[in-house]
Amino acid sequence: MKLNFEQGYLRYVVVALLAIIPYMQTAKFDFALDDSIFITKNPRVKNGLKDIPSLFENKETGELQYKTGYRPILLLSYATEVQLFGVDPRAMHRTNIILYAILCLLILKLLSELFPEQRLLMLIVAGIFTVHPLHVEAVANIKGRDEILSMLFGVLFIWLQAKYIHTRKIWMLLLAPLVYLLGVLSKESAITFAGIALGLWIMTSKLPIRQRIYQSISSVAAFAVMILVRLFVYSDSFYENKQQDLQDLGAYHWDGFIGNPLFDVHDFPTLLANAFNIIYQSVKIFLVPYPLVHDYSYNQFPLVDWSSPQAYVGIMIVLLGLVAVFYGVKKRPSVALGSIWFFATISIYLSLVRPATDIFAERFLFTPSLGLVLITVVLISIIPSIQKRTMYLYGFWGLLLVVLTFKRCPAWENTETLMETDVDNLEDCVRANYNYALYLHQNYDNNPRIRNARTQEEVLKYYGRALKNGDRLANLHIAAGNAYMRFGMPEQGAAVFRKAVELFPDFIKPSMQLGSFYFMEHRYDSAVYYFTKATEIGTANSDACLKLALSLYQDGQPEKALEVFEKGEEFASSNVEFYQKYITLCITVNKLMLGEQVTERAYALFPNDPRILDYHQQFEAKREQFKYFRK
Repeated sequence: MKLNFEQGYLRYVVVALLAIIPYMQTAKFDFALDDSIFITKNPRVKNGLKDIPSLFENKETGELQYKTGYRPILLLSYATEVQLFGVDPRAMHRTNIILYAILCLLILKLLSELFPEQRLLMLIVAGIFTVHPLHVEAVANIKGRDEILSMLFGVLFIWLQAKYIHTRKIWMLLLAPLVYLLGVLSKESAITFAGIALGLWIMTSKLPIRQRIYQSISSVAAFAVMILVRLFVYSDSFYENKQQDLQDLGAYHWDGFIGNPLFDVHDFPTLLANAFNIIYQSVKIFLVPYPLVHDYSYNQFPLVDWSSPQAYVGIMIVLLGLVAVFYGVKKRPSVALGSIWFFATISIYLSLVRPATDIFAERFLFTPSLGLVLITVVLISIIPSIQKRTMYLYGFWGLLLVVLTFKRCPAWENTETLMETDVDNLEDCVRANYNYALYLHQNYDNNPRIRNARTQEEVLKYYGRALKNGDRLANLHIAAGNAYMRFGMPEQGAAVFRKAVELFPDFIKPSMQLGSFYFMEHRYDSAVYYFTKATEIGTANSDACLKLALSLYQDGQPEKALEVFEKGEEFASSNVEFYQKYITLCITVNKLMLGEQVTERAYALFPNDPRILDYHQQFEAKREQFKYFRK
């Protein structure tokens, strides 16, 4: 019996199995890396479906739960799972596998719709895409669902337009803008599917003019709806941006450079050279996906200039892509679509208009890789010298990719396995070593059994690696300084904090840490100096005022301490400790009338705080006693 892979449902079964089998092992995995931002430490998601409107909020408050970008459909998918299964990573991993399988089936459906005369070849394209190890990050990491959802809706958007071409059912074009919007609300990168829709419009130039007009109207409407929604969610009436408040507290420090060093580059020729380099590196890692790592940030992915050969290789790739488009529209439309697909979807990660969050990442290639697979598979099929052996070549390539995918998946079992697997290949990567040091440091604090000199040495080793190239990362210095302090090396810690004060003069944390160090050492004059700097940086920071006032008192300056308390009260409406210490100092220096006034204000703000309530009752008793004696 001969199996027919070109017709019927057997080809869909094959693709589904290729999508599910390599990733079955991930169904037992835990959370990893950014899953904490999106799920485990995100109260909006952990509430399930109890407060759906909160999932559609758009805020910049410095809180971890709002560092997700505006991706409400993604958050809604997590919240739905929490509602059904609780905060269960196994359920979420299974959902990722199912969604990935659906996506791969939809890709096969789309390619078969566009190129019905090449069904077997399109099956190979879908199969190679499905098993490519570049996709492990998106599938094996729960947070990677944003890539799956945005591409799923994007492919569905293109399929609706392609299906309309053959069926002329107008409802498909009417539904397309909504599907496109769902993709953008899953992850912003889905915006690039508008470029693919334009490419599809170009490739259908032989269609009747009416059909092409309807298709173009649908695409323009989809893009317009997306733009209007984005404008609204970032408007003053909807978007809550507290960045200025954080700056007033001295708590805001922009460290985007560490993810993408192009944040600081404003010279367009240099940006262009690096854009071509990113294209080259994308094709290179697609063809040779080994070794893979989870972090390609500074200094793992160095910048280039026009003296670097990578930029010129990137130019050649772009030129070949343009040739493929112009040649392929008439001769090889599948190659043309592959080129359009790759360049359209990689465009937003080239940092030409606006730097991406990272300069390079495997997840960035999740959608563009379909274009590269399409180009590669089709080109291999038309090379005369190997046409008789193409199926063997496809089979070997697919088998190799399956093996690499199987081997890469276990790295994503949890944060620890991921970092331990990749850290030896990330020696110069500042963020990766910083994150690993933080992870080891947290384990040290939480697990008394491993609190020993060897663990301390390991923690400091990775902080040292990061510090070697990380003079731009403020929180790295704070964490490393705290580690020295925690491990009984206060002078080394103070040296790191002093360096941070020099490097980050607008960031309050180093000055606060140094002030606290000197306060504990009873060197109150030095504590006053650094807490004063902290109040100058964080002009509305009540904690800095509190620490400065206490240091002034200990340094024998109670009147100045009271002045600082008086000034800081303007910003202390949510700081109960500030009022507790303020009242205590008033009583200590016998400023009872002032103490009574402060107590009344504090009681109005914190009527249930035990210490504030006790002070309030004491002053009430004294007033009653005074009334009695007056009688």
